[in-house]
Amino acid sequence: MESFWINNPEKYSEIECESRKYILHPKIRDIIHENNPKRILDYGCGDGSLISGIKEKINISIYDISTKSLSLAIKKYSNRQLNVFYKRSEIPEDSFDVVVFSLVLMTISSKDKIANEFLKIYQTLKENGIVIFGITHPCFRQFKFSSFHTSFSDSEKFNYIDEGKKFQVTLNDPLSTKSISFYDYHWTLSTTLNLIIESGFQIQKVFELPDKSCAESYVNKLIPPYLLIVGKKSK
Repeated sequence: MESFWINNPEKYSEIECESRKYILHPKIRDIIHENNPKRILDYGCGDGSLISGIKEKINISIYDISTKSLSLAIKKYSNRQLNVFYKRSEIPEDSFDVVVFSLVLMTISSKDKIANEFLKIYQTLKENGIVIFGITHPCFRQFKFSSFHTSFSDSEKFNYIDEGKKFQVTLNDPLSTKSISFYDYHWTLSTTLNLIIESGFQIQKVFELPDKSCAESYVNKLIPPYLLIVGKKSK
């Protein structure tokens, strides 16, 4: 994982009008509520923005590799009783009805590391629990969207089958002049799906989420920026 996420997560949190908040998170919350869980884990929670809008009766646990991110989430949602895990080893097995793994996969630099995270998620879930994988759509990195674009939409040629390719992502807030840039890693759709299946999950549903904006600004009406994959743990 790039050091940006460990050392500078507050810069990500400062981008208010950002499409993960108004495209990705609402759909994830809908899936969570449809499954009526008692306990959920946001694995790689960042600033905890997903927590907003989750029903009070649901017990929420959070984990992130960045202690700064955890501090942001705790401060932001001081009105919620959160179970906070500062170490991966602290997360209990067979304990959660739903685990969310949103916008984390692209920050991981190798297939082995991804598989290791998927195994950990599998272990933390109860039998018949679900995992919600949220990613930027790997097939369309060369297009611009309402609040982000990549170096592939600027000058860098997009070679879809170039697994593990490091590329730059730029987020912009259409309601302000704020923007940030960081690096992600490209994994094809087939690699992503196969790693999920090989980890023991049964894929239940896949959602391609259309672009929209929270402001009168550019929207890509033809291409989905995000992909959600719902997997189930079953023996």
